[in-house]
Amino acid sequence: MAERDTHPAQWFEGSPAMRRIAADILEYGPIARTTLAQMHDLSAGTVSRIIADLMHLGVVRETGDADTSGGHLPYGFQPRKRTGERGRPQSALMANANARTFVGVKIRGGDATAVLVNAQCRMPDGVSSHVVSFSDRSPSGVTSAVASLAEQCREDAIRCGLQEPVMIGLGIGAHITDDVVDEAPYLSWIEPCDLSSMVREVTGLDTVTNNDLDALLMYEHWFGAGVGLPRFALITIGEGIGYGLVEDGRVVDHPDKTLGLGGHLLIDPDGPRCFRGNGHRG
Repeated sequence: MAERDTHPAQWFEGSPAMRRIAADILEYGPIARTTLAQMHDLSAGTVSRIIADLMHLGVVRETGDADTSGGHLPYGFQPRKRTGERGRPQSALMANANARTFVGVKIRGGDATAVLVNAQCRMPDGVSSHVVSFSDRSPSGVTSAVASLAEQCREDAIRCGLQEPVMIGLGIGAHITDDVVDEAPYLSWIEPCDLSSMVREVTGLDTVTNNDLDALLMYEHWFGAGVGLPRFALITIGEGIGYGLVEDGRVVDHPDKTLGLGGHLLIDPDGPRCFRGNGHRG
C-alpha cells in the first residue's frame, strides 16, 4: 500500500481549547458561557475570548435567549448559580448549524446511501437521501460510487442555498485502524485499503472513515439518546449482532471488538450446534 496521506480532516483551525469549547457547544447547546467556564475550570474572560474567536469563524452563534443552559449537560454536572454579577445579560450559545454542511455515506455490500447534513447532523429542509448501487466492489469501484453520491449532495446544498460540503464521513462494516480499512467482510476486502485518501483524491474533500457501528454510536453520543451520559451500550441486529460501548464519554476501541458480526458469542461450550450449518457451537 502506498504511503498514507495524513492530511487532517477538520472543520476549522483553532487551539485545543477552542475545539473543546466548540465541541461542548455542539453537544450541549444551547449552553451558557458561565456553564462552559465551570465545566472547563476556566475564567469568564478566557471563555469570552474563545467564544469571540469561534463567532468570528462562524462556528457558533448566540440564540438571542437568556444566557441559560437549555440542553443536556454532562451526567452529574450541576452548574453553580451566578450571584452578584452585573453588566448586560448575554445570550446562550449554539453551534451555527448551517454554516457548514457535510456528506454522510453508509456503505453496504452492493450499494451506498448518502445524505447532506449540517453541523448538528440534521438534514436541512428540502434535502433527501441518495442511493447508488454498485457491482464493482473493489476499492476503486466503491470510491466512484461515493464520489457520485458526494456530487449529488453538493447539488442539494447549492439548490438549498447552503454552503457546499466541506467533509465526507464514511461508515462501513469493517475493521479500521487509524482511518485505514484493514478488512471489510461484506465487500470481500482482505487487504488494507486507505479508502479515505482515495475518496479525498477524487472529490477534493476531507474524508474520514469509521466502522458503521462506531459511527452510529458516535451519533447517539453527540446528538441522540446518549448526550450527557458517561457510559452506555448500543446493540444492532442485522446481518449479525453488533454492539458498541461508550465509557467516560469515549467510544471504547480495542483489537477484538466486533465488526457487527457478533452473531456467535460463546455462552455454553457444550451447547447446540448453529442451525445455519456454520459449525459454531454454544
